[in-house]
Amino acid sequence: MQSGTARSRIQKVIGQSTWVTLLALACMVVAWLDVFQGTQQGIERWRIGDWLIHWEAGPVRRGLWGQLLIWFTPGGTTQIWTSFAGQSLLMFATGAMVLQLYFARGPRKAAWLLLLLNPAFLFLFFGLDTGSAFRKELLFFFSFMCLIQGLRKPQVWAHGWLCLSVLVYALGVMSHELGSLCVPFFLLVLWQHARTLPQAQHHTLRSPAAAYGAAFMALATAGLAFSVAYPGSASRAAGVCDVLLQRGIDGFMCTGAIDWLKVDSHEAFEKVRQDWPVYRTVYPMLLALSLLPLLMVDWVRRHGLLLLVCLLALLPLFMFARDWGRWIHLYVFFVTVTVLWLSERTELKIVSVPWWGVAAFVGLWRLPHVDAELPFYGALFRSLVRAVKALVPLAQQLIS
Repeated sequence: MQSGTARSRIQKVIGQSTWVTLLALACMVVAWLDVFQGTQQGIERWRIGDWLIHWEAGPVRRGLWGQLLIWFTPGGTTQIWTSFAGQSLLMFATGAMVLQLYFARGPRKAAWLLLLLNPAFLFLFFGLDTGSAFRKELLFFFSFMCLIQGLRKPQVWAHGWLCLSVLVYALGVMSHELGSLCVPFFLLVLWQHARTLPQAQHHTLRSPAAAYGAAFMALATAGLAFSVAYPGSASRAAGVCDVLLQRGIDGFMCTGAIDWLKVDSHEAFEKVRQDWPVYRTVYPMLLALSLLPLLMVDWVRRHGLLLLVCLLALLPLFMFARDWGRWIHLYVFFVTVTVLWLSERTELKIVSVPWWGVAAFVGLWRLPHVDAELPFYGALFRSLVRAVKALVPLAQQLIS
């Protein structure tokens, strides 16, 4: 009887994991192909251009990744495609670790799919709005997943994963300032890990957790201080572009994220303020929809105040950048992964939802990373609309 039950559980995991993995992979491949085509055409001034910012013309925020490309590539298309390859690795590796974490617990209730297939979470967010993919938050997603892996592994492997997480985080905070604002999520996970350790392991593992937490905090502070000290200017943006032109990169790549270096905080705030009449209506609704699956988990409800503090830490992003969908996605990613990790360590309660409820939630809406307007139809809704439009002429012919 027990062997039959175990076999049934394994079959359930394999069956669910197959179609969920294929759907997640399809979403990532759609996003990857979109960036691949844009890179071939030389038009990725944001999704690739942001990664080309460097320090050759002087210190400036967001420059470390691009500086490494300067040091280790000859320039031209090689520099661009090397960055593309690195971004691809970060995206697919992050997705693979998320799926492995989700299925490590065994068969889950249908309600858990609301977290994994939330249109504000990694897979559908990229698949439904490919313009959101390949951004620099991938560095922090990958770093966070390495941290999670380190806390899940035996001690002999743990420090390797944790050191990799710190190294990638260091690269990230010197490549984009948003990483400094994400540090509360890293500290939250380390705190949760330390407080739930068995009594026998308190002395051996609590101190390393504190040490890694201090490392993340120090890096976040240093990265934020650097971005404030060297925010960029028109002359620095021109200098960054000149170096890229000398290395054989088309000038169009300078007209996106690189050109944005000349925008100061006051101008950035004014640009956001112009969108406020629309954003204040649409994005709070999208935030509420994005958080709905998480609020179904008892741990999230019990720690609502703590998670609110983590959300408030991201407030500068909403004040100075128009990509409000990205910042909601950023928050949803960290909280979702934290919940999935905790669900493997302890039993979390989640509100039961039927399969049709999961399909409706997943398919009827999406989260645009920028410029959202009502209505924001999801993939299922758009498919239904297309089907109706195709059937109407046929029905008219039958009636006539």
